[in-house]
Parts: sequence; structure tokens; C-alpha cells
Amino acid sequence: MKARILLQALVFLFIIPSFSAAQTAAQSIRGRVVDKETRQGLAGATVVVASLEGRPGTVTDYDGFFELADIPTGRHRLEFQYLGYEPLVVDDAILNSAKELVLNVELVEQVVVTEAVVVAARKHSNEPLNELSLVSTRSFSVEETQRYAASGNDPSRMALGFPGVQASRDARSDIIVRGNASFGLLWRVEGVDIPNPNHFARKGSSGGGITIFSVSMLSNSDFSTGAFPAEYGNALSGVFDIRFRNGNMENREYTFRAGMLGLDFSTEGPIRKGRSSYLLNYRYSTLGILDAMDIRLVDERESNTFQDLSFKLHFNSENGRHITSVWGIGGLSAEFFEAVPGAGNWKTYTDYQTRDFDTNMGAVG
Repeated sequence: MKARILLQALVFLFIIPSFSAAQTAAQSIRGRVVDKETRQGLAGATVVVASLEGRPGTVTDYDGFFELADIPTGRHRLEFQYLGYEPLVVDDAILNSAKELVLNVELVEQVVVTEAVVVAARKHSNEPLNELSLVSTRSFSVEETQRYAASGNDPSRMALGFPGVQASRDARSDIIVRGNASFGLLWRVEGVDIPNPNHFARKGSSGGGITIFSVSMLSNSDFSTGAFPAEYGNALSGVFDIRFRNGNMENREYTFRAGMLGLDFSTEGPIRKGRSSYLLNYRYSTLGILDAMDIRLVDERESNTFQDLSFKLHFNSENGRHITSVWGIGGLSAEFFEAVPGAGNWKTYTDYQTRDFDTNMGAVG
């Protein structure tokens, strides 16, 4: 009897594995993906079974948990990925039918070393220096005053190339802005209103024959034709907001120019290295030199001469937070018209007149 029972038990044990082999064993893989340093769950991390065809996978939930169901038992290759973290691969993960495979995966934050990134705003070359001038204003450089034909390094003549600006007379630098009278033009230097800064100027005018400003002194400046800020309260037609450059704070420099307008000498350098500087310019007219030699280029009865002096002193405080500037301009000009000798030679009223015009101007700020 005992032998019979033992035989039946052995037959039963051999039959069960045969039924199991006919079925495909499957099990679940679950776990959690966390940050290795903070131990916080990573939401949205991808989990892929790379060893299976079709690469089945899933993503972690809000707390970093995941579950893959119905995965065939055996050895598997698992891949874990998350943006900003180094990918992790688990090889030979054994999954059997008797127990779920539970994994606690730790991902290391990825450090990416790149070259320096420079973010710079694009600025137009003619963008106004005055932040309150939103429309109808543009800046101009020293190079522009030299580039425009027949400008003679004069900001007024240079502005004739801008829309809405035209000349009142060819021989003078008075300009008409959008049909307004030329005397409504406002001149400013370093934020201070100044009188007409031109040689051979006339009473009440805003222009003249030659500008007092030397190119050795000028920096980028603004020209406005309308919609003036409140600080330009006295302007009616246009505004020239002139700025002087600072002198060299490290080395002394000397510049000499000779041209059709005159002889131009400038010097600049440090008063105290790295902290303060000076810039000084003096001009004397070529016509004055030729007149002294009795050479008349304009008319044998006419002589013209001018000279001007400009300077700027620039001081920085010890902490670099405060800036103090002192500037000044001054100009002397003279025109002499001699009458035609002999009453029989007089044809117009200018022939019998001897005229002597002197124009002097100065400003300090």
C-alpha cells in the first residue's frame, strides 16, 4: 500500500513541471528612481527593458515610482534616463516567477562643462544717448561729422543729411528743421544750454561760418528734431546735445593738424593716473595766417580770422562712484570789409561801406 502511494506521488511530481513548461512565465518589475544626493523622487524618468524586443518601458510617477507588468522571466537589461542626470544601465537583472523584482535606482546629476556664453543686447549705432529721447532723436559720432560731403567737421552741416533738415544759406551753417525757423535751434554741451557756438555768427542766429567745436574734443552726441524731453525746454526746432570726450588717464598725448580750416593743436593726459585727466585744444584759422601774409583767398577787400580754445577736466572719486567734470569753450572771430576806393567805382551800397564785425563767444560748465 505504501509503495503504491509513493509511486503516485512521484508520477504527480513529474507531471507538474511538464504543465509549467507549456506556459510562458511572467512577473512584474517595480521600484523607485531617486536623486542620489537628495533622495528625492524623480518624476518623469524613463524606464526601458532594453533586452526585450520592442523595448517596453514606462515613466515614473510624481514621487518617482514605476511598475512594469507582464515581463517575461529571465535575465534582463534595464535602462534608466532622466533629463539633467547621467543615464544608468542595470545588466543581468534576474526576474523569476516566484517574486517581483524591486529596484531602488539612484541617478547622479549630470554636470555639463561648456564654453562661456556671452549674452549681449543689440544696440543700433544711432541709438540716442539720452534715454528720455524716445523718438525723432539719433546719435552721431565724430566720424560722421567728417564723412558727410562739405560738412567741414561741423555738426550742423552734417545734420543736413538727415530727414526734415535743410540749409537756410549755403555760406552759413544755420539749418531749418521741419520748416521751423533756424533761430529756434538749441545748443547744449555736457547738459548745459549754451549760446550759438559758431564763428562769424549773427545776432539772434543759431549758426555761423565755422563751428567752434574741434573734432579733437567731440564724443558721440545727440541730435533731436522733435518730441523733445522736458529738459530741452527752450528748444523750438531742434537740439544739438554735444558731449566732450575724456582725456587719456594713463599717458600724455599730443596731436597737431593742419588743414583748410586752420591749425589745430591738442594735448591730453592724466592729472593723476587712473583717476583724472585733462583735454585741451586750440585752433587758429588758416585764413588769418594768409591774411597776415597779405594773401586774400575770398576777396581782396575782405579778411577773416578766428581762433578758439576748448578744454575738459575729468575727475573720478576714490571709489569710482562719483564723477566730476569741468569744461569750457571760447571763440574769437573777426571779419573786415574794406570799402572800394573812389566814389566813381561804387555800384552797390556795400562798395562804399567799411565794415568790421567781431563775434566772441564763451561758456564754462
